[in-house]
Amino acid sequence: MTGRMSGKVVVITGTGGAMGRAAALRFTAEGATVVGCDLDAESAARTEHEVHRAGGSFRSLAPSDLADEQQVERLMAATDELGGIDVLYNNAGAVRPGGPLELSRQDYEWTLATTLTQYWLCAKHAAPRMGGRGGGAIVNISSIAGGHVGTGLAGNQPQVFAYGLAKAGINRLTELLAIELAPLGIRVNTIAPGVVENAGNRELIGPEGSPARQAYLDSFLIKRIGRPDDVVNAALFLTCDESAYITGAHLTVDGGWTVSGQRGWPAVSEAGGAS
Repeated sequence: MTGRMSGKVVVITGTGGAMGRAAALRFTAEGATVVGCDLDAESAARTEHEVHRAGGSFRSLAPSDLADEQQVERLMAATDELGGIDVLYNNAGAVRPGGPLELSRQDYEWTLATTLTQYWLCAKHAAPRMGGRGGGAIVNISSIAGGHVGTGLAGNQPQVFAYGLAKAGINRLTELLAIELAPLGIRVNTIAPGVVENAGNRELIGPEGSPARQAYLDSFLIKRIGRPDDVVNAALFLTCDESAYITGAHLTVDGGWTVSGQRGWPAVSEAGGAS
Protein backbone atom coordinates (compact mmCIF):
# COMPACT_ATOMS: atom_id res chain seq x y z
CA MET A 1 0.00 0.00 0.00
CA THR A 2 1.37 3.41 -1.02
CA GLY A 3 -1.62 5.58 -0.14
CA ARG A 4 -1.93 7.07 -3.63
CA MET A 5 -5.71 7.34 -3.15
CA SER A 6 -5.69 8.31 0.51
CA GLY A 7 -8.79 10.32 1.41
CA LYS A 8 -10.39 9.83 -2.01
CA VAL A 9 -13.98 8.74 -2.56
CA VAL A 10 -14.21 6.33 -5.49
CA VAL A 11 -17.32 4.95 -7.19
CA ILE A 12 -16.67 1.66 -8.99
CA THR A 13 -19.45 0.02 -10.99
CA GLY A 14 -19.66 -3.72 -11.51
CA THR A 15 -17.79 -4.70 -8.36
CA GLY A 16 -19.19 -8.23 -8.42
CA GLY A 17 -17.10 -9.23 -11.44
CA ALA A 18 -13.41 -10.06 -11.62
CA MET A 19 -12.16 -6.66 -12.76
CA GLY A 20 -14.51 -4.76 -10.46
CA ARG A 21 -13.49 -6.87 -7.48
CA ALA A 22 -9.80 -6.39 -8.28
CA ALA A 23 -10.40 -2.65 -8.57
CA ALA A 24 -12.22 -2.46 -5.24
CA LEU A 25 -9.43 -4.35 -3.49
CA ARG A 26 -6.68 -2.26 -5.07
CA PHE A 27 -8.23 1.18 -4.62
CA THR A 28 -9.13 0.53 -0.98
CA ALA A 29 -5.61 -0.80 -0.38
CA GLU A 30 -4.37 2.52 -1.72
CA GLY A 31 -6.44 4.36 0.90
CA ALA A 32 -9.67 5.14 -0.97
CA THR A 33 -13.20 4.78 0.34
CA VAL A 34 -15.03 2.84 -2.37
CA VAL A 35 -18.75 2.81 -3.10
CA GLY A 36 -19.52 -0.10 -5.42
CA CYS A 37 -22.51 -1.70 -7.07
CA ASP A 38 -23.53 -4.68 -9.17
CA LEU A 39 -26.61 -6.37 -10.56
CA ASP A 40 -25.57 -9.58 -8.83
CA ALA A 41 -26.09 -9.03 -5.10
CA GLU A 42 -24.37 -12.28 -4.13
CA SER A 43 -21.18 -11.51 -6.06
CA ALA A 44 -21.20 -7.94 -4.78
CA ALA A 45 -21.48 -9.20 -1.20
CA ARG A 46 -18.47 -11.47 -1.76
CA THR A 47 -16.43 -8.47 -2.89
CA GLU A 48 -17.57 -6.47 0.12
CA HIS A 49 -16.50 -9.31 2.41
CA GLU A 50 -13.07 -9.60 0.77
CA VAL A 51 -12.43 -5.86 0.96
CA HIS A 52 -13.45 -5.64 4.60
CA ARG A 53 -11.34 -8.69 5.44
CA ALA A 54 -8.37 -6.88 3.88
CA GLY A 55 -9.09 -3.82 6.03
CA GLY A 56 -10.53 -1.62 3.30
CA SER A 57 -13.40 0.86 3.42
CA PHE A 58 -16.15 -0.29 1.08
CA ARG A 59 -19.89 0.09 0.74
CA SER A 60 -21.92 -1.89 -1.78
CA LEU A 61 -25.30 -1.09 -3.32
CA ALA A 62 -26.68 -4.25 -4.85
CA PRO A 63 -28.61 -5.11 -6.80
CA SER A 64 -28.27 -1.96 -8.90
CA ASP A 65 -29.39 -1.66 -12.51
CA LEU A 66 -27.48 1.29 -13.96
CA ALA A 67 -29.57 1.36 -17.13
CA ASP A 68 -32.20 2.90 -14.78
CA GLU A 69 -31.35 6.56 -14.18
CA GLN A 70 -33.03 6.61 -10.78
CA GLN A 71 -30.78 3.81 -9.60
CA VAL A 72 -27.73 5.67 -10.95
CA GLU A 73 -28.72 8.72 -8.93
CA ARG A 74 -29.23 6.51 -5.86
CA LEU A 75 -25.69 5.17 -6.28
CA MET A 76 -24.10 8.59 -6.59
CA ALA A 77 -26.20 10.00 -3.75
CA ALA A 78 -24.70 7.33 -1.48
CA THR A 79 -21.49 9.40 -1.58
CA ASP A 80 -23.12 12.60 -0.34
CA GLU A 81 -22.46 11.75 3.30
CA LEU A 82 -18.81 11.24 2.33
CA GLY A 83 -18.59 14.71 0.81
CA GLY A 84 -18.87 13.83 -2.87
CA ILE A 85 -16.87 11.90 -5.44
CA ASP A 86 -13.22 12.09 -6.50
CA VAL A 87 -13.15 9.19 -8.97
CA LEU A 88 -15.73 7.44 -11.12
CA TYR A 89 -14.57 4.07 -12.45
CA ASN A 90 -17.08 3.07 -15.14
CA ASN A 91 -16.45 -0.66 -15.29
CA ALA A 92 -19.83 -2.39 -15.44
CA GLY A 93 -21.20 -3.58 -18.74
CA ALA A 94 -22.90 -6.53 -20.35
CA VAL A 95 -23.37 -8.03 -23.78
CA ARG A 96 -25.88 -10.20 -25.57
CA PRO A 97 -23.83 -11.83 -28.32
CA GLY A 98 -24.73 -12.07 -31.95
CA GLY A 99 -23.72 -10.88 -35.39
CA PRO A 100 -25.42 -8.03 -37.27
CA LEU A 101 -27.87 -10.25 -39.16
CA GLU A 102 -29.16 -12.51 -36.40
CA LEU A 103 -29.05 -10.17 -33.38
CA SER A 104 -32.52 -9.03 -32.32
CA ARG A 105 -33.28 -5.34 -31.90
CA GLN A 106 -34.13 -5.99 -28.25
CA ASP A 107 -30.72 -7.53 -27.57
CA TYR A 108 -29.00 -4.77 -29.56
CA GLU A 109 -30.69 -2.00 -27.55
CA TRP A 110 -30.16 -3.85 -24.27
CA THR A 111 -26.42 -4.11 -24.92
CA LEU A 112 -26.15 -0.40 -25.70
CA ALA A 113 -28.23 0.53 -22.65
CA THR A 114 -26.18 -1.58 -20.24
CA THR A 115 -22.86 -0.38 -21.65
CA LEU A 116 -22.76 2.99 -23.43
CA THR A 117 -25.88 4.63 -21.97
CA GLN A 118 -25.13 3.74 -18.37
CA TYR A 119 -21.61 5.18 -18.66
CA TRP A 120 -23.12 8.50 -19.68
CA LEU A 121 -25.72 8.35 -16.90
CA CYS A 122 -23.04 7.63 -14.29
CA ALA A 123 -20.93 10.54 -15.52
CA LYS A 124 -23.98 12.81 -15.60
CA HIS A 125 -24.80 12.17 -11.94
CA ALA A 126 -21.22 11.93 -10.67
CA ALA A 127 -19.85 15.09 -12.27
CA PRO A 128 -21.70 17.62 -10.06
CA ARG A 129 -20.44 15.77 -7.00
CA MET A 130 -16.88 15.92 -8.38
CA GLY A 131 -17.18 19.59 -9.20
CA GLY A 132 -18.17 20.25 -5.62
CA ARG A 133 -14.82 18.84 -4.51
CA GLY A 134 -12.87 20.91 -7.00
CA GLY A 135 -12.62 18.26 -9.69
CA GLY A 136 -11.84 14.60 -10.13
CA ALA A 137 -11.23 11.84 -12.64
CA ILE A 138 -13.37 9.47 -14.65
CA VAL A 139 -12.03 6.31 -16.26
CA ASN A 140 -14.23 4.51 -18.76
CA ILE A 141 -13.53 0.87 -19.57
CA SER A 142 -13.82 0.39 -23.31
CA SER A 143 -12.46 -2.60 -25.26
CA ILE A 144 -10.35 -3.54 -28.25
CA ALA A 145 -13.73 -4.53 -29.73
CA GLY A 146 -14.46 -0.81 -30.04
CA GLY A 147 -11.26 -0.04 -31.93
CA HIS A 148 -10.32 -0.08 -35.59
CA VAL A 149 -8.72 -3.55 -35.80
CA GLY A 150 -10.94 -6.60 -36.18
CA THR A 151 -13.91 -7.56 -34.04
CA GLY A 152 -11.92 -8.02 -30.84
CA LEU A 153 -12.11 -11.81 -30.98
CA ALA A 154 -9.60 -14.26 -32.40
CA GLY A 155 -10.22 -14.97 -36.07
CA ASN A 156 -12.61 -11.99 -36.25
CA GLN A 157 -15.47 -13.97 -34.79
CA PRO A 158 -18.66 -11.93 -35.32
CA GLN A 159 -20.43 -12.38 -31.98
CA VAL A 160 -19.75 -8.95 -30.44
CA PHE A 161 -21.47 -6.65 -32.95
CA ALA A 162 -23.55 -4.51 -30.56
CA TYR A 163 -20.84 -4.68 -27.89
CA GLY A 164 -18.24 -3.35 -30.35
CA LEU A 165 -20.54 -0.47 -31.32
CA ALA A 166 -21.16 0.37 -27.67
CA LYS A 167 -17.46 0.33 -26.85
CA ALA A 168 -16.66 2.51 -29.87
CA GLY A 169 -19.26 4.92 -28.53
CA ILE A 170 -17.52 4.92 -25.16
CA ASN A 171 -14.31 6.05 -26.84
CA ARG A 172 -16.08 9.08 -28.31
CA LEU A 173 -18.05 9.64 -25.09
CA THR A 174 -14.73 9.95 -23.27
CA GLU A 175 -13.45 12.60 -25.68
CA LEU A 176 -16.59 14.69 -25.47
CA LEU A 177 -16.80 14.42 -21.68
CA ALA A 178 -13.13 15.41 -21.39
CA ILE A 179 -13.94 18.63 -23.25
CA GLU A 180 -17.22 19.47 -21.61
CA LEU A 181 -16.27 18.59 -18.03
CA ALA A 182 -12.88 20.34 -18.11
CA PRO A 183 -14.28 23.57 -16.59
CA LEU A 184 -15.27 21.51 -13.53
CA GLY A 185 -11.72 20.25 -13.15
CA ILE A 186 -12.69 16.72 -14.23
CA ARG A 187 -10.34 14.59 -16.32
CA VAL A 188 -11.80 11.76 -18.42
CA ASN A 189 -9.82 8.90 -19.97
CA THR A 190 -10.47 5.49 -21.50
CA ILE A 191 -8.85 2.10 -21.03
CA ALA A 192 -9.32 -0.44 -23.83
CA PRO A 193 -8.54 -3.90 -22.43
CA GLY A 194 -7.80 -6.83 -24.66
CA VAL A 195 -8.67 -10.40 -23.73
CA VAL A 196 -8.77 -10.61 -19.93
CA GLU A 197 -9.27 -13.90 -18.12
CA ASN A 198 -12.39 -14.07 -15.98
CA ALA A 199 -15.27 -16.42 -15.25
CA GLY A 200 -17.39 -14.97 -18.03
CA ASN A 201 -15.04 -15.69 -20.93
CA ARG A 202 -13.11 -18.81 -19.93
CA GLU A 203 -15.18 -20.92 -22.29
CA LEU A 204 -14.40 -18.51 -25.13
CA ILE A 205 -10.66 -18.43 -24.41
CA GLY A 206 -10.44 -22.14 -23.77
CA PRO A 207 -8.38 -24.13 -21.25
CA GLU A 208 -4.60 -24.28 -21.10
CA GLY A 209 -3.16 -25.98 -24.17
CA SER A 210 -6.36 -25.69 -26.22
CA PRO A 211 -6.37 -24.50 -29.84
CA ALA A 212 -8.70 -21.64 -28.92
CA ARG A 213 -6.34 -20.29 -26.26
CA GLN A 214 -3.33 -20.75 -28.53
CA ALA A 215 -5.06 -18.70 -31.22
CA TYR A 216 -5.26 -15.80 -28.80
CA LEU A 217 -1.68 -16.21 -27.60
CA ASP A 218 -0.46 -16.23 -31.20
CA SER A 219 -2.16 -12.84 -31.67
CA PHE A 220 -0.32 -11.11 -28.81
CA LEU A 221 3.15 -9.62 -28.50
CA ILE A 222 3.15 -10.43 -24.77
CA LYS A 223 2.51 -14.15 -24.64
CA ARG A 224 -0.12 -14.47 -21.93
CA ILE A 225 -3.80 -13.78 -21.42
CA GLY A 226 -4.55 -10.50 -19.68
CA ARG A 227 -5.34 -10.37 -15.97
CA PRO A 228 -7.75 -8.06 -14.12
CA ASP A 229 -4.85 -6.38 -12.35
CA ASP A 230 -3.37 -5.35 -15.70
CA VAL A 231 -6.43 -3.15 -16.25
CA VAL A 232 -6.73 -2.01 -12.64
CA ASN A 233 -3.10 -0.85 -12.56
CA ALA A 234 -3.77 1.34 -15.59
CA ALA A 235 -6.97 2.70 -14.03
CA LEU A 236 -5.17 3.55 -10.80
CA PHE A 237 -2.60 5.56 -12.72
CA LEU A 238 -5.22 7.43 -14.78
CA THR A 239 -7.22 8.42 -11.71
CA CYS A 240 -4.45 9.39 -9.29
CA ASP A 241 -2.45 12.61 -9.13
CA GLU A 242 0.40 11.11 -11.17
CA SER A 243 -1.70 11.57 -14.33
CA ALA A 244 -2.88 15.09 -13.54
CA TYR A 245 -1.96 16.35 -17.04
CA ILE A 246 -3.73 13.57 -18.98
CA THR A 247 -7.30 13.85 -20.23
CA GLY A 248 -9.18 12.65 -23.29
CA ALA A 249 -6.67 9.82 -23.77
CA HIS A 250 -7.23 6.20 -24.76
CA LEU A 251 -4.89 3.67 -23.15
CA THR A 252 -4.84 0.22 -24.76
CA VAL A 253 -4.02 -2.67 -22.41
CA ASP A 254 -4.02 -5.65 -24.73
CA GLY A 255 -0.61 -7.32 -24.75
CA GLY A 256 0.14 -5.84 -28.17
CA TRP A 257 -2.93 -7.29 -29.91
CA THR A 258 -3.85 -4.02 -31.65
CA VAL A 259 -0.43 -2.76 -32.67
CA SER A 260 0.49 -6.15 -34.18
CA GLY A 261 -2.71 -6.26 -36.22
CA GLN A 262 -3.66 -9.47 -34.33
CA ARG A 263 -0.61 -11.17 -35.87
CA GLY A 264 1.65 -11.45 -32.83
CA TRP A 265 5.40 -11.73 -33.22
CA PRO A 266 6.99 -11.03 -36.60
CA ALA A 267 7.33 -14.06 -38.83
CA VAL A 268 10.83 -15.45 -39.22
CA SER A 269 11.98 -16.61 -42.64
CA GLU A 270 14.13 -19.66 -43.29
CA ALA A 271 17.11 -17.32 -43.64
CA GLY A 272 16.63 -16.32 -40.00
CA GLY A 273 15.33 -12.78 -40.49
CA ALA A 274 11.89 -11.29 -40.11
CA SER A 275 9.73 -11.70 -43.19
